[in-house]
Amino acid sequence: MKVKGAVLCGGVGKRLRPLTYYFQKTMIPIGKRQKPLLEYIVKLLKYHNIKNLVLLVGYKHEQIVNYFENGERFGVKISYVVDSPEYKGTGG
Repeated sequence: MKVKGAVLCGGVGKRLRPLTYYFQKTMIPIGKRQKPLLEYIVKLLKYHNIKNLVLLVGYKHEQIVNYFENGERFGVKISYVVDSPEYKGTGG
């Protein structure tokens, strides 16, 4: 059975300010290696053999798309769904 992973990463991240003035919240560097939080999530999904991912993005989504591109560098396939500005903050 093929499993597709969906990762929600579209919010503004107001509670993480001032970091989110510059970074998209899932792109904040963490840990010793200072890799984006989302990179750890992508690698964990790959470890569990979930290699087809859909990232639901919105605020500063360009940072995510520029970093992950199509996912080839991480051994996964990534596609993107960009949130419509008219629905911001509604959870849908």
